[in-house]
Amino acid sequence: MGEKTQQSAGTARNTRKKVKIAFTTGSLAIGGAERWILKLVQKLDRRKFECCVIAIKPLQPPDDALLGEFRENNIPVFGLNLRHYKLLFPLGTMRMKRLLSKIKPDVIQTVLLIDRFFAVRAAAALNIPVVSSFRGTEALAGLPKFKRRIYLEHLECSDEIFAVSEHTRDSLPEEIRKSVSVIHNFVDTKHFSPSGPRSFGEKQEFILGTVSRLEKVKNIPALVELFAAVRSRLPFVKKLIIVGDGSERPAIERLISDKGLSEAVVLAGRQNDVRPWYDRMDFFISTSRSEGMPNTMLEAMASSVIPIITRVGGVPEAISEGENGFFLDPDDMTANIQKLEGIFADCVKTPSKFNNIARAARKTIVSKFIPDVIVPQYEEIFLRLAESRESAE
Repeated sequence: MGEKTQQSAGTARNTRKKVKIAFTTGSLAIGGAERWILKLVQKLDRRKFECCVIAIKPLQPPDDALLGEFRENNIPVFGLNLRHYKLLFPLGTMRMKRLLSKIKPDVIQTVLLIDRFFAVRAAAALNIPVVSSFRGTEALAGLPKFKRRIYLEHLECSDEIFAVSEHTRDSLPEEIRKSVSVIHNFVDTKHFSPSGPRSFGEKQEFILGTVSRLEKVKNIPALVELFAAVRSRLPFVKKLIIVGDGSERPAIERLISDKGLSEAVVLAGRQNDVRPWYDRMDFFISTSRSEGMPNTMLEAMASSVIPIITRVGGVPEAISEGENGFFLDPDDMTANIQKLEGIFADCVKTPSKFNNIARAARKTIVSKFIPDVIVPQYEEIFLRLAESRESAE
């Protein structure tokens, strides 16, 4: 290639228009998938990418909780305004196609089944490439066969698929799994960092905590039961903080009252900024039945909060037992009570060991789960698909 040709090619690459990405999701309620979109659009290179968000549900409470944060980041948000979307597939697809024709994205990134259903169909008609994320086995668990088939068919229709953990990828059928890459979730370790060094030697009492949707799959009642049992034996385990909201909150409130724990358990509700709550925790506890790669676990670890979490999904890809955290058994309450008692008693006897575990938890995040490592993988996919579409036109 001659010098002028090389210069022309370089100039063309440097002056190409920004790649416009439309992120689709069910709503802008506070959840792991919605938070992931917000984090990613904040970290994508604004010199190369232009982003917008399309929500299926109406942008009104409680489904607009993150709307203000997207607007603060100058991210346009559009809504299909489907209230009963399960009954309105033809209408939803028509509205999605009309909106995509107007905003003209180069790439569509889908997150959940419902937005993928509309996006894949509309994108096919408009020849727009689709990237789909598979966030956890929870999405397939318990689905009737026909719904599972629909889910997998629309996933397979995507131009690119990534899973948030190896376990999540391996849960897919082989014909899909072979074309799925793994891109872990990430944490902004400047945003999530300990307010000061952890020192268990100075602790007179332990505070446990979790940040979670209060839904059945998260199994919060088991966490309350665990706390009640351990607290009755180890009086220095003083408080449990539960940050989050959801349909299970009334049942959890009743359980807390029945156990006589109203003064010991803090139900903090939905919080836009969870950083101050991690600062109050010594241990992050999760009894969830299903996970992909839990964002809140990664945030806690970045904040030097020691994770104790059920061994499910992609969790073992981030935690090594006794080195940077601990595992619980998702099905054995008795074993979990004994294990927590052993961990907390050991922490009292050898606090320096647990200071090291807290530091190791953060070190894991800083080395493997930061934007500098993860975000370029997304950028490569978006650029490649946009360029492929451009060259085909």
